[in-house]
Amino acid sequence: MTRLALAAAVFLAGFSVAAAGPPAPGTTVVPITTHGDPTVASILMSFHGTAGSAGEILLHFTPEGGETQQIRVRVAANDRADAVARALAAALSSTLNPDYTVSRSEPATIKIVFGTKHTPFRLKPAGPPIPGLSVEWGQVAH
Repeated sequence: MTRLALAAAVFLAGFSVAAAGPPAPGTTVVPITTHGDPTVASILMSFHGTAGSAGEILLHFTPEGGETQQIRVRVAANDRADAVARALAAALSSTLNPDYTVSRSEPATIKIVFGTKHTPFRLKPAGPPIPGLSVEWGQVAH
């Protein structure tokens, strides 16, 4: 198991961690399977379910060779997957350099891709799980 997958499993104890759910048409998704502490060119996160209690999503975003940035999103009890994805996408967009593209092709799916001026990155979950929410992680094949 890669460190990214292990970190995701720890963060999302009891949640599913796998290649992302249905991507946009024409997008190929592959599981993140590199060894060590991988950097990736893209990540696709697909959220499912409803928050069983209030909590916080904490992610660490690190561009290759750069400083780690924390992304925090509060989740209220009964927040649906699409509301969580919307809030997290907004937090990522406001925190990351504009050359990193954050998009939502589906209501509960977030895709992050680096642009030509920036490098691959690491995105690690770093907080306790939120009961009732699950997330599937994948990498968009280029």
